Amino acid sequence: MLTRQLSLDGQTVFISPSGRFDHYAVSEFNKAYMSYPKGDKYYVIDLENVDMIDSSAIGALLQLLEYSNIEKQVKLIKANDLVRQSLLIASLDKLFIVS
Repeated sequence: MLTRQLSLDGQTVFISPSGRFDHYAVSEFNKAYMSYPKGDKYYVIDLENVDMIDSSAIGALLQLLEYSNIEKQVKLIKANDLVRQSLLIASLDKLFIVS
């Protein structure tokens, strides 16, 4: 399950997955960001309620990065230690802003 919210200025999309961010959640995640025009928004992915992340979800994050356009920023925020470790092992800190 996830929630999606657009900022008041309409420039940033906040997506908050919860539970297991795995291959079962990827389709819903993709629909959440693809509902906006390609390269048109900034994205903040709030991982606070994510218990674990798998390679399918990491792949979906990489697809989001490509979709959002290299000029736009994608931020991954509030990851717990286990999720953060998975992001660092996959070297996503080199591609995303991880905080």
